[in-house]
Amino acid sequence: MYKNFLADIASYSTNQKSCQYKMDANENFTSVIAKDKLINRLLDMDINRYPEGSSVKLRKAVSKRENLKIENILMGSGSSEVIELLFKCIIGSGDRVLGFSPSFSMYNLYANIQGANYETLSLDSEMKMDMGLLNERCKELDPKLVIICNPNNPTGSWVERSEIVEFLDNNSNRFVLLDEAYVEFMGQSSSDLINDYENLFVAKTFSKAYGLAGVRLGYMLSSGYNIEQLNKIRPPYNINVFTQICGETILECQDEVSKNIVFIKEQREKLFNQMKDLGIKVFPSKSNFIYFYSTIDNLQDRLLEKGVLIRKYSDSSNGYFRVTVGSLQENQAFIKSFREVKEIEKS
Repeated sequence: MYKNFLADIASYSTNQKSCQYKMDANENFTSVIAKDKLINRLLDMDINRYPEGSSVKLRKAVSKRENLKIENILMGSGSSEVIELLFKCIIGSGDRVLGFSPSFSMYNLYANIQGANYETLSLDSEMKMDMGLLNERCKELDPKLVIICNPNNPTGSWVERSEIVEFLDNNSNRFVLLDEAYVEFMGQSSSDLINDYENLFVAKTFSKAYGLAGVRLGYMLSSGYNIEQLNKIRPPYNINVFTQICGETILECQDEVSKNIVFIKEQREKLFNQMKDLGIKVFPSKSNFIYFYSTIDNLQDRLLEKGVLIRKYSDSSNGYFRVTVGSLQENQAFIKSFREVKEIEKS
């Protein structure tokens, strides 16, 4: 017999619709990896051998980037894998997990798999996370794990480092997961706080700012003891040899990565203002996407007819959409298509 919760959920699905401009998945619009260096390394790749089991070379490279010890790092097949490992290690039947809503949908699934209760705190009308209210809910519910996605997906909203520190100071008796999948577009990571807070875990990914979504690579940062516990249930050889090489190579391309981040942030500001000028209800973002509200019927389908694919949300968030900040051409195509749809709507 399957677990009962499976009857009430659908599989996590991605949009496979054909389009000219794919702006629905928060992917980096380009690859900045040094392909000549990557190709040279691939020529020496022994695919007949298992990869290095604990990704030592890659973790050393990450440790330099993060200014942390190698013992503080656990590599995963995307940040989703290390988050799932955390749930498996600390969450059991009847435990409470607390997060904001809307946020990354997989938190709820991981809680359900473990038989836990996933409680959410709604964002305010401007899609902001109220950390004071979160602290009060912790006193009421006493969750074992609290999740803060910063910047938040899908809204792009964020909390300041000082707010995170204050929350951690008031919640030393529970685990806290800080999901920083998009933090490079905000520019203010709190990963170093693992040195001061034993209960803190920070998840990061190579899929967004580093443009490696296709190879699935992420990592968890925490105290040496916490990482040791997660490692006990980490699947053997979970990072394949090709992915490890890609990770090592991209970390040597920091200048290119940084330039790409600056460009995306500039485009985010321009796109935000252009959307406002069109009368769209847009929410401030520190990510590589913009969350917005529109009353136009069938907006996603009508934009797709013009070659532009964006993300729409379920009936519970009817009218809310998310568009990835892409290349100049992609962003212009979105604005042009939206303007055309709006004009038809007015006529």
